[in-house]
Amino acid sequence: MILIISILIFLSLLYPYRAPSAQEQTPLHPSSGKLNTNLIGSLLPLSGEYESVGRKALRGILAATDTINGQLGFQVVVKDSGGSIEETRKALEEMVREDGVSLVVGPIPSGLIDEVNGTIKSLQIPTLVFPISNRGIPHNAYLIKFSYNIEEQAQVLARYAIGVIGIKTFGVLNPRNQLGERFKETFIKSVKALGGDLTYAGSYELGLGNIWTEIEWLNSIHPQAIFIPDGATRSAEVVKMLKKRLTLGNVLFLGPSTWNSDSFLRAIGNEIDGTVFNVLFTDFFFPGSDGWVDFSDRFDYAFGERPDSPLEYQVYEAVKLILEALKDPVGSEHIMERLLASDNQRFEITKSRSEGLEITPRPLLLTIKDGNINEIR
Repeated sequence: MILIISILIFLSLLYPYRAPSAQEQTPLHPSSGKLNTNLIGSLLPLSGEYESVGRKALRGILAATDTINGQLGFQVVVKDSGGSIEETRKALEEMVREDGVSLVVGPIPSGLIDEVNGTIKSLQIPTLVFPISNRGIPHNAYLIKFSYNIEEQAQVLARYAIGVIGIKTFGVLNPRNQLGERFKETFIKSVKALGGDLTYAGSYELGLGNIWTEIEWLNSIHPQAIFIPDGATRSAEVVKMLKKRLTLGNVLFLGPSTWNSDSFLRAIGNEIDGTVFNVLFTDFFFPGSDGWVDFSDRFDYAFGERPDSPLEYQVYEAVKLILEALKDPVGSEHIMERLLASDNQRFEITKSRSEGLEITPRPLLLTIKDGNINEIR
């Protein structure tokens, strides 16, 4: 089945899909009152700066579609959002008005959501997006937001560190970029709200040129925990540099979901002893979790290789969750209502203030022990 869908997608990129005439088809978007739920749209960057991101997300969609399909015949219409904003809006309109999709996945990255928000509203098309933060996401009754966002991650880490471990003093060392600054602000807010004490906040250049000055400050202040909201590779380098200089007391290194990766494990696994230095990070899966193992096997079968990106899994889980709701013949024909009524133990599905839906994975707390990523129970 995955081969058939892949061929359809390839052909759709070469020859634009022409929808049946009005006499031959049932209207497909929510305003019609009826949904043909076997056709979904993919609005992803397949060219340009974010091409690699778009292709990873597309493989997540295909893996989910193949997993759920059976006799249901879900098909994917693919449009490239890698061009201008005008081209992206036009592609979205074509998928809905001409191809007749009942759900759109994308756009990615999340910065494009605001650019196409008005088009989504006018088309009244349920649209699945993956924002990394709550900040700046427009209100829209047709948005389905699937995200373990940075605000939630910061709260989970602060809550466990203060409420369970008993950490009282914190330091923050973040990269000098927009995401690092946003993570810092959110984490500091969470720590203070829970009664923790922020004793130092510093930042470093992306090339780590000034990192030793920040480390000397941390070494003189000795916070019990240090939050480093950066990507896997650079975070690992920062942790190893800190480990060489920090001299007194137990230190807990805290990190976001980017630490849940093979690259972080390979770089840092042997550096953590679990006694003097330890790590705590969060995500909604880890290499040993049932969902990831099952996904990896299906992905390998479909594409002949193991998945190499958390984004592939995130998109897979989100699309699979929606398709599972759609395959149930009982209940509302509307995607949003079916999702809200669905019962899933791994995801919390709620209405947002804008009357769209928010899908939040159940968070896990993770650490490294004996060279492996493990869940803290």
